[in-house]
Parts: sequence; structure tokens; C-alpha cells
Amino acid sequence: AAPEYGMGGQISIHGDVYSFGILLLEMFSGKRPTNELFGGNFTLCSYIKSALPERVLDVADKLILHNGLRIGFPAAECLTMVLEVGLRCCEESPMNRCAMGDVVKEFISIKERFFKARRGARH
Repeated sequence: AAPEYGMGGQISIHGDVYSFGILLLEMFSGKRPTNELFGGNFTLCSYIKSALPERVLDVADKLILHNGLRIGFPAAECLTMVLEVGLRCCEESPMNRCAMGDVVKEFISIKERFFKARRGARH
């Protein structure tokens, strides 16, 4: 749950953005926020944030890295960009979180940058 909900905050779209960010971090790291690795101030968000960008492959789910990526694909760069979007969604303050429209634009940009060759092959 978004941090503001623990402090009696109102349900809002900002909480949904936070949840979306957590979902992204879970999907790409393979770790849940409730993993025994985390506790106190060491959270899924701080775990990911501390690894970017130099150690992004250390925190990435190994199944992603070994699941059909073409040779030479810049996995570290792509994953860093995706995880950075997730972290911006998980900002502590609701007002500092990304708007979902901006998240969509970021993902379209990432898709076009890293998967443009595949897009053209489908037409």
C-alpha cells in the first residue's frame, strides 16, 4: 500500500501510481516487497535504487535475462530505464510521483528505442 495510506491519507490516483510502480519493480526484480531481504528502511525501492545503474543486472530477475533476448541486446540500459520509471512512481510523496500519462510516454519511448526493429517486422 502507498505510504500515505498508512498515515490515514485519502485513497487517490497517486496511491494507484505507487502500486503500479511497486508492481513494475516486482516484475523486473522477481522480488516482492515482503521478501525477507527487506526490513526497516531497506525496502524494495531502496534495493533497486541502490543498484542503479551500475548493478542493475544484479537486481534483475534472472528469468528476464535468459528469456529470448537477442545477442547484443542492451539489457542493462533497457532495464535501468524501466526500473527508473518504477522508482519515479514509488516516490514517498504522492505529489512527486509521475503522472500515468508521463509513464505511458516513457514506455512508448523505451519501446521505440529498444524494440523498433521488431515493430517493423510485424507489418
